[in-house]
Amino acid sequence: MNTKFRNDIDLYLTDKTADEDRDYSYLHPSEFGNCPMQTWLKMTGAKQLVPFNSTQIRIFDNGHFIHLRNQVYAKQAGVLAKDRIVKKDDIIPIKIGLEERNKIRIEGESGREYFYSPGEFMWKVENKKDENLLYLGTDLAPNWDIVENLKEGDEWWLVEVPVVNTEYHFGGHCDAIVIDENNEEVVIDYKGINDYSWPYIFYNKENAEEYLSNGRYKLKWPDSFNSCCFICGENMKKAKELSEHMNKNHLDEVNVDFKYKIQLHIYMMILGLNNSILWYENKNNQSVIDAKVERDEKIISKIKKGSKMLWDKIINNNNPDRPKGYNRKSFPCSYCDFSSQCWNI
Repeated sequence: MNTKFRNDIDLYLTDKTADEDRDYSYLHPSEFGNCPMQTWLKMTGAKQLVPFNSTQIRIFDNGHFIHLRNQVYAKQAGVLAKDRIVKKDDIIPIKIGLEERNKIRIEGESGREYFYSPGEFMWKVENKKDENLLYLGTDLAPNWDIVENLKEGDEWWLVEVPVVNTEYHFGGHCDAIVIDENNEEVVIDYKGINDYSWPYIFYNKENAEEYLSNGRYKLKWPDSFNSCCFICGENMKKAKELSEHMNKNHLDEVNVDFKYKIQLHIYMMILGLNNSILWYENKNNQSVIDAKVERDEKIISKIKKGSKMLWDKIINNNNPDRPKGYNRKSFPCSYCDFSSQCWNI
């Protein structure tokens, strides 16, 4: 039996997500490596048929707080990058994608341009402790202020950095820019995943399916990954056991999924950086795996070509092809919120 308190919270969460629809007038780096048909549907006005429920929203928000906590860690460890405002323009209209959006242009001491939305928060650098700051278990917590209040000469920490490119129609934010072991700036993306999904960090489709097709393991991914380790063949009973086994025995087998490489390369392309980090945190036990991804100009060329092709489909209302091998009754189509709309075209 649910209490009124629980019902009020759930109602707030469902109303909250209804009021915060994502802007699909441009391409999002975090989604560009996914199915182009889904992106096309969203950008041409298709709506998710089944809205997110309160449990799903809590899952999403848990991921947001993983980001914030790790951004605070990076600041306290002295490896979070910052920039200083050299010039700040008034609100100007910019057409990133299908529609114009008002932005405030900031030129940083780094030479980068940043396009913040009016009313957007920035994490201002403070040199003294302010007792009114939100306490998060650290000596100095974030001091958020809206972009309009920052002025030339102010410094801010590079978290939730806007990434905007009008030529290839990308818009969004990266989680943070941090300092690596070579004292160079790199973009980082934090991902919170659970025990069940943890093996995907190590999964290499070609090698795993070749192994599973031989010997006694006849099942194909992902059906088999709870019953055995697809790298060494050790038997498993549950996802938790497999995630612990992976961390203990196969850290040298981490394999960054290509869709995440695409996301990181879009960030590197727009921000003018040469390296990036993909950071995985297990939401069940807070174990962490991170992987460095170096800039590859071949991938950036594919991104530029792919974005031009997809944009041409969007503005001409011509749907793109589904990825080769996709089937309505199997993953990922069977889990897609837009599957029925897609396959009815």
